[in-house]
Amino acid sequence: MQLHRAVANVQVKGCEVLGYLCQQGPAPPEAWEAVVAALRRFPCRYPVVSNVMAALRRWLEPVSQNQELGDVAAGGDPEEGQLRQGLRGGKDFVRAEMEIIENSLFVYSLLAGIPALLKEATDGGLVMKSATVQVLCDLCRSFQHLVAKESELIRRCVPGLLQSELTAGREGELSQEVVELQRRCEMLNGLHGSPEITIHIST
Repeated sequence: MQLHRAVANVQVKGCEVLGYLCQQGPAPPEAWEAVVAALRRFPCRYPVVSNVMAALRRWLEPVSQNQELGDVAAGGDPEEGQLRQGLRGGKDFVRAEMEIIENSLFVYSLLAGIPALLKEATDGGLVMKSATVQVLCDLCRSFQHLVAKESELIRRCVPGLLQSELTAGREGELSQEVVELQRRCEMLNGLHGSPEITIHIST
């Protein structure tokens, strides 16, 4: 990857391979540097951004119940500016594949914090909001202590994400995307145990 930095296909496959090779333990600094360098060089190339975010997510997700975030990210963290760059790339490709923006937001939430994640969602569109709620569900499963620490902020922000999208159609029907956002909010409610999160819709 260092030898062929300008060749996008090499960076794509390199990030994919590193993502799997380093999945079972802390990724070494060289691996972090390689994937972040690929993101820096190709911030708007879909396959690169997709594989970078997939690799980072694999490294950050715990492989056991007792593993802490610090153990997984021991190799070093990308700078917040680089994460934002990747997040912008994920937004650009959102129509192509939902997975890339969810991976981007998952990585962003762990390295920049849940408050930063919720701010991005508040400023974003329907797809960003839906992906954010899904990421919060994933965090409830993998990093409960991080979600618990921001519990009050989540209770305040998440209902607003749904409420702002409640626009009925001609016959009072909601779009499929809004229904999916509602479903994810209900799932988050079950995982988080906060009745305030769910907004019941009457049509």
